[in-house]
Amino acid sequence: MIDFEDKDKSDATGGCHMSGISLNSAYSQFSSSGLPQAIGIMMLSKAKESAELQGAQMVQMMQQSVQPHLGGNLDIRV
Repeated sequence: MIDFEDKDKSDATGGCHMSGISLNSAYSQFSSSGLPQAIGIMMLSKAKESAELQGAQMVQMMQQSVQPHLGGNLDIRV
């Protein structure tokens, strides 16, 4: 619930403020709605997709960097 005050009683908040009880009630409704869980699942899904893409790019980069003719011989001079 938002309480609106007269302009002559207004404070730095611009004339409206939320009471602690109504803020607590709004938070309670938000947290019990399942929305925070849905947001968390979506964020984890995006992080998983990003990790999979980075892994695929790393595999491709490692495959391109393989040079079988290098490292086959060891030249030693004393």
